Amino acid sequence: MKPFFQKGITLPLILLITFLFLSAGTLIAIKLKKPPSDNSNSTSVTPTPSNISPTSASDQGTISGYLIYPSSFIPPGLGVCAQKISDLQNVVCTPQIKDQKFKNGVGYQMELDPGEYYVYSYLDDQKAYYTEFVTCGLQYSCPSHAKIPVLVTANSVQDDILPHDWYDTASPTQNPTASPPTPTPKPTSLVNPSVFQINPNLIIKMPTSTPTPTPTLIMFKIPTIKIKIPGF
Repeated sequence: MKPFFQKGITLPLILLITFLFLSAGTLIAIKLKKPPSDNSNSTSVTPTPSNISPTSASDQGTISGYLIYPSSFIPPGLGVCAQKISDLQNVVCTPQIKDQKFKNGVGYQMELDPGEYYVYSYLDDQKAYYTEFVTCGLQYSCPSHAKIPVLVTANSVQDDILPHDWYDTASPTQNPTASPPTPTPKPTSLVNPSVFQINPNLIIKMPTSTPTPTPTLIMFKIPTIKIKIPGF
């Protein structure tokens, strides 16, 4: 048998293989001797559904409705706000939406955190709340304009919240020129009129006082008496 180095393997190759084996053995020995790290003071927290805060969107509820305005059209600047009753400074507003799914083709939709809200339409400094006057049918005979608290709960949907009370003239925030749908006209008072004009072509004179009858004059005629004295 021929020696091992005579089989075509040179001495440098044998040395290289020997070096690689020795290096591998050294690395294994170092890893075995490395002390484990002290993790006694560290803690790991695994998130669970109980300690993960849900997103605000999943807690919100939705309100919507169609809009009106006491005019022949709905102004494009008209929008809707929701004012949280527990924090009146917390006001969420949204512009109107033009969509045929709404009556009159104009409405609104907004997502709100749970709570109670007053909902109102706005146009500049005018406001129209969702009130008992709305639920009564917007009739002139409806006596109350009290605001209705809207309760919003998680994932609730309310599509009939209608901020239509443009006729609450008692509130300073309402439109001062707005009037109920069927107002009672007030008669114009005349103070001591002397002439009442019905139309430009007819003028009727009105007496200022009750006329008194004209007295009838009775005249008495005294007859002439002639007396004749003698001597004259």
